[in-house]
Amino acid sequence: MSSKITIAESQTLFNNDIAVIEGRVKNAISVPLYQHEYDALVSLAFNMGSLSKAPSLCRKLNSGDYTGAPVEFLDIENRTRREREYDMFCLGTYNSNH
Repeated sequence: MSSKITIAESQTLFNNDIAVIEGRVKNAISVPLYQHEYDALVSLAFNMGSLSKAPSLCRKLNSGDYTGAPVEFLDIENRTRREREYDMFCLGTYNSNH
């Protein structure tokens, strides 16, 4: 890796990426969310690029199925990460263990 950026530049890039992803989540979800639910969806969308790859989750959530929607996290690739997002959505548990 011959090219490097500063920590400040990396933070700016990250903040810009997050702003884009938050916009995608806000466009995809039309029901009220608790902060931990929103955070789980942003995490999912950030890691997948958008929520368009989780249409069943979005459909269930937008219909008000707050119980059935998070189960859809568990059907998406990367099981460990999805389980953490599921726990964040359902329980408000923020787990950053790797």
